[in-house]
Amino acid sequence: MKKIVLAVTLTLLLIACQTKDPLIFAVIPSEDAASAQEQWGPAVRYLEEGMGREIELLTVADYTAVVEAMRYGHADVARFSPVGYVMAIEEGATIEPIAVAVKAETGLPGYYAMLIALSGTDTSDLSALAFGFVDVGSTSGYVAPSVYLQELGVEPAESLFAGSHNAVILAVKNGSVDIGAVASNRVAVALEKGVLEEGEVRIVWQSPLIPNTPIAVQSEMPKSEKETLKRLFLEMPEEVALAAMTNETGYVEADDAAYDPIREILRFKSR
Repeated sequence: MKKIVLAVTLTLLLIACQTKDPLIFAVIPSEDAASAQEQWGPAVRYLEEGMGREIELLTVADYTAVVEAMRYGHADVARFSPVGYVMAIEEGATIEPIAVAVKAETGLPGYYAMLIALSGTDTSDLSALAFGFVDVGSTSGYVAPSVYLQELGVEPAESLFAGSHNAVILAVKNGSVDIGAVASNRVAVALEKGVLEEGEVRIVWQSPLIPNTPIAVQSEMPKSEKETLKRLFLEMPEEVALAAMTNETGYVEADDAAYDPIREILRFKSR
């Protein structure tokens, strides 16, 4: 009888595990929602296998949408921009970082904000030029370059918000804007994929190293799930991480204090 009871109990536990609601993982597509589903597919399957439950990828339109998704409990885990992570906490989201991505070109959990222009563009008077930005929540695609311009006392003659780093790069390439604000890793990918030719653009300005994209979870997530999810990100194979087309080779442990420079940037910007 004991064996029967044990077998029934195990069966019920297995059914319970299989019927758990999926974990919602929010990401911003580097190109479009369809490509995000394909690119993040290997990571989702890897996480599902390790967690023993379904992971549902939620692709959102912009950085603000990630903040809102986590703030209002529409996602369990999210890939933030550095600014988005800080803003989410300041706006009341109860989240905590579990991992931070390592960029391929630096080998560090950080990257650079850049202002780029076509090689022949005259950038001697920045205030006379049209600037392309990603969106207002992008650390490298708006916030850090804006602080730099503010320090110089420069007000762009025109500002275009293109919605993605790739779109900004293309706007620079086709002459829609004179200068584009982008992340260094997105320029590296554009060169690798042939979107840009070597020497086609030059770097007008480059920031100090910015702490990279954090993966954060809801603080109320059960501790065992947090620990498993954290371990899976830290142990993620390089080929799985690279498949997401973010030019990231893996993840290391995250530290909230690493984002204090972002908090300083936001304080400067709000003056």
